[in-house]
Amino acid sequence: MYVVDEAAGYVLTPNFNGVLKRPEFHHTAETNSVGLRGPEPRPRQPNTFRIVCLGDSMTWGFGVQASDTFAARLERTLAAKYPALDIQVLNAGVPGYGTADELHFLESRAALLDPDLVVLQFLPDNDFVENRKSAKGTVDVQNGWLVTKAGARDAERDATRIWPAWLRALDWAKRRSHLVSFVSERVGYLAMRTGLGPQRALTRAYDFNEEDATRAIDLLRKVAVTA
Repeated sequence: MYVVDEAAGYVLTPNFNGVLKRPEFHHTAETNSVGLRGPEPRPRQPNTFRIVCLGDSMTWGFGVQASDTFAARLERTLAAKYPALDIQVLNAGVPGYGTADELHFLESRAALLDPDLVVLQFLPDNDFVENRKSAKGTVDVQNGWLVTKAGARDAERDATRIWPAWLRALDWAKRRSHLVSFVSERVGYLAMRTGLGPQRALTRAYDFNEEDATRAIDLLRKVAVTA
């Protein structure tokens, strides 16, 4: 599903056709000739307004058919509201990307995609951490699969080792049980909302610091300038 890319580290393989299976869902995973999920981009018309959605697996649509991604739904909604325009919404989401990777993707493909508007999806749960190192520094592509580089894997293990023993045990259980993951995430969310406990205590939300926040702001500004 993936190929090496000089600018972003990796991108989706053009004209890929496969199936993604998980216990909770089963859907096709197809890309068009330019390596985006969804139908072929339509040629520009005088009334075309083209939106490009950047993001990670949340934008790509992990768990849903291509027609149910927010990019596809946005296109249908805007097309119904503005029938005089040729609304095009391109899904440029790539699983595993952080903001830095999305910036590199946009910089290298701006001329090809030719957007009138760029929408960037930022996921606080992991983008702060993923922006510490771009995809080129953390993953390799082997036979179409993403493989974490040894150094990046060691860093992740080191970060996990400093967690309290009970949190490591909970993390281990959540990785192996959908029920444990679901219940603990809901309990953690309620504790955070009611002020009974910090978000980090019961969920897998990642810590980030002031340096991470400054980096994210800088990357978002660069995306805006590029757009």
